[in-house]
Amino acid sequence: LKDPNHIDTVKKTANYIIRKDSYDLGKFTIDGSRGAQSIYLHANLELLGLRGYEVLFDRTVRIAKYMARCVLRSTNFELLVKPMSNILLYRWIPASLREKAWLATLTDEENEIINEANRKLQDLQKQRGKTFVSRTTINAPKYDQKPIVGLRVVIGNPLTTEADIDAVFQDQDSIIMSHLISTDVTKSREVIIVRD
Repeated sequence: LKDPNHIDTVKKTANYIIRKDSYDLGKFTIDGSRGAQSIYLHANLELLGLRGYEVLFDRTVRIAKYMARCVLRSTNFELLVKPMSNILLYRWIPASLREKAWLATLTDEENEIINEANRKLQDLQKQRGKTFVSRTTINAPKYDQKPIVGLRVVIGNPLTTEADIDAVFQDQDSIIMSHLISTDVTKSREVIIVRD
């Protein structure tokens, strides 16, 4: 562009990946330049067929369900929405607020404490660069459609394994146990603290 400031005319943002405060160059790409992307879909359909795509997608859904089961078995994480595909939304809950989370008696102020903890967790995880989950804000059905910050995982790679998911939880746990987010943690050696 002759005037670099004109790039703002094509800028896009989304809660789940390209937030307003991010430096992601994807928010400045022109949709019209993506037209040739359909060639990849066509080529893969020719190579894999519909059944091949089905097998790959089913695998990613199974891995997302594995991750959801880990979250559901835990007391330190909360599933925000039951996964219906390969997308999962969950969040970490500080120790002193866990019982209230399970009883669904959190106040707006307590939810904001949890929201901020999850913002920090996702930021630190991204900065470390070992594993990655994105973050979004949703109007959560469980919380009367109030905005809740959640950690968002999209299992897009069919080669993702249960061990990869375990590594994500271990990475998050090491960040949590470093007390960089909060000192309100359980002194457990378990990454997923299983409910009794």
